[in-house]
Amino acid sequence: MLAKDVMKTEVVTVRENTPVKEVAKLMLEHDISGLPVVDKQGRVLGVVSELCDRIIVMYTGHIVEEATTRALFDAPKHPYTEGLIQAIPEIRKERAPLRTIKGSVPNPLEKINGCSFAPRCPYATDTCHREAPPLFHLNAERSVRCWRYAEEGGGPAHGK
Repeated sequence: MLAKDVMKTEVVTVRENTPVKEVAKLMLEHDISGLPVVDKQGRVLGVVSELCDRIIVMYTGHIVEEATTRALFDAPKHPYTEGLIQAIPEIRKERAPLRTIKGSVPNPLEKINGCSFAPRCPYATDTCHREAPPLFHLNAERSVRCWRYAEEGGGPAHGK
């Protein structure tokens, strides 16, 4: 975990297993409270990564991915989640332009055939455009709504 004071450009690095009291002490000593939490790649992970054990990502009112926070940030499975994480700004001296997810969110008043993310998805197949995928369980802690994981998923998750 890395916190950066934008005004002083001072960087304080803290190991993941550092006790909370030590982190608080460092933040007070360096006057860096309220600044973004950044991972080793320079991505701002913010409040979600610090407060949540699990994350549910939704698109057009449907769960598209559910995972532990670490698993989701380390290896997103759904293309929308991939796009969201790629769009996280990096805190570095030289910044690249922000990445975006192609296309736009569908009109909620229109009926969507197939997967609602298919028009924006770089992996979309004919099946994606025809049929909405169920939520597949990849393991006890991870689910994804994407046809790419149909065989790996071992069947749709019940009730989702």
